[in-house]
Amino acid sequence: MSQLHLSMATVNSTFAELTLADRVALYLPHVIYSSPLPPQFVAAALTVGSATALVIAGSYATVSQPKTAEDPCDDTESPLWDVTDRDDCPLYFTCADDISGVDSDVLGAKSVAALVVAAAAALKALEYVLRHFGVSVLRFLNYYVVAVTLFSGTVTLQWFLGVLSRNVAYACGLPGNSSFFFGRLRLSVAREDRLPLGMAEDMDERKLDAELGDFQAYEHWMRRHNGVRVLRPQQSHRATSVVVDGRLAVAFPAAVALSALFYAHNAQLSSYGLPRLNWLINNAVAGVLAVCGCRQIRAGTFRTASLLLAALFVYDVYFVFGSTAMEAVAAGVDAPLRLVFPQRPAALLSWAQAQSYTFQDLDVPATILGLGDIVVPSVLSSLCLRYDIAQFYRQRAPLAFHRLRSVGTPVYFCASVMAYAAAVATTIAASQWSRRGQPALLYIVPMMGGAVVGTAWWRGETVGLAAYSEEMVPYEGATEDATEGSAGGCLQDGASVQAGTIYEFDDNETDDTYVIEDDTDDDEDTDDDNDTDSNDTDDDTDLGLEIHTLLLDLMG
Repeated sequence: MSQLHLSMATVNSTFAELTLADRVALYLPHVIYSSPLPPQFVAAALTVGSATALVIAGSYATVSQPKTAEDPCDDTESPLWDVTDRDDCPLYFTCADDISGVDSDVLGAKSVAALVVAAAAALKALEYVLRHFGVSVLRFLNYYVVAVTLFSGTVTLQWFLGVLSRNVAYACGLPGNSSFFFGRLRLSVAREDRLPLGMAEDMDERKLDAELGDFQAYEHWMRRHNGVRVLRPQQSHRATSVVVDGRLAVAFPAAVALSALFYAHNAQLSSYGLPRLNWLINNAVAGVLAVCGCRQIRAGTFRTASLLLAALFVYDVYFVFGSTAMEAVAAGVDAPLRLVFPQRPAALLSWAQAQSYTFQDLDVPATILGLGDIVVPSVLSSLCLRYDIAQFYRQRAPLAFHRLRSVGTPVYFCASVMAYAAAVATTIAASQWSRRGQPALLYIVPMMGGAVVGTAWWRGETVGLAAYSEEMVPYEGATEDATEGSAGGCLQDGASVQAGTIYEFDDNETDDTYVIEDDTDDDEDTDDDNDTDSNDTDDDTDLGLEIHTLLLDLMG
């Protein structure tokens, strides 16, 4: 029924015949511009506020434990401790990809060059397709957005739920902070050739009825008199584990719903009859894409961030003033690769008055801001935020990292964000004065860069700012001793950590952390004695039971 309703809606459909989402999108400008403030000011405030909010959110989404902080799990008794404190931190290797892909998520000079070339090539390719084949050929781009929204929406909403649950629980004094709302599980998968199909778990008297008494004696008796054998899953470092929490159960369905809304309100993908994508749905999808993009594109040094912004400054200016590609793509591609903000309607109506008007009567022009004008500046602002946090922990070392810990006023981050907001406002003013679109990075790059450099000069920290690096020191072979202390501890610049695979065991095992340097096949045969033939003598059984008892005692 919903699909039929969408297909019947056209530009001549009345307000009452549209879907609820379209009615809200059409009517909201009448509410926004009902303020006594000048409409130009309201439009600018809406654009600047939305873009700045996404830059702030994207910057905080990149925060993790800095090298200058101690491992948060060394301070689990603190009321600030949260299960998410170690998340997204490159200081903890949990799989082989972490070791082989050190710094793979951090931009370098070569990555910057490749990114700029790829952006220019993609823009020219889109212009060519639009001019020679028409916009209908770009349907694949919208299918791509549907798929990417599933991933980006899940990642962004998981991060947002973590921030929300963590702070709400802490403010209310709830135990465990975010884990009060969203428990965390480790799901392990390992090859198994000995256990039968069905459930398998470790068993001892703590998990069974107390009336059985000594479980080891019970196990011995059942083996001797009934031939029953208690099989236990083998603990193996070859198991692959995935850690998940309850946020996924909320974030993924929400991302699916957002993708479905985008699909249903897209004329190139469905039977949607209106000419343009609903601006509210467009901005929702663009918002999650922007925050996820900020998380994925990170610079490890201010030199790299400056190089990226300078290169894209030239790119933006050229393709706006020196080429028609940017204008052609912006006008021809209706995809959530930009934020859309409606302008003031000619006449402000109430909800009841709008019922008799058609979509064509209520539709208004819009201003746009590309996602690149949000994601690219966030590379610098997020680096400033992480620098502020690293300096906070460096000055108070040794201090455990906690996401709930206040770090005071992040000076460089605030300077960069205020400069960004001023630059976007300047871009809007320049566009209205010149009556043509302006490259936002023309104003954003010098204003943000000047604000950061000026702040460093004023504080006398230009040398420290230039020397700051989040990149890993390259491994130079096993000639140096491993740095003492935990891998997540307070590391000085130039320190190196000997990488190993870390295994932490559950409550029914030892609480120690084991680092296994070499992987041998001997581990596979560690517990083979548990599966001896059922016709063994009683003496052999007693010996096996004694060995098993000794192992249980050693394992806690």
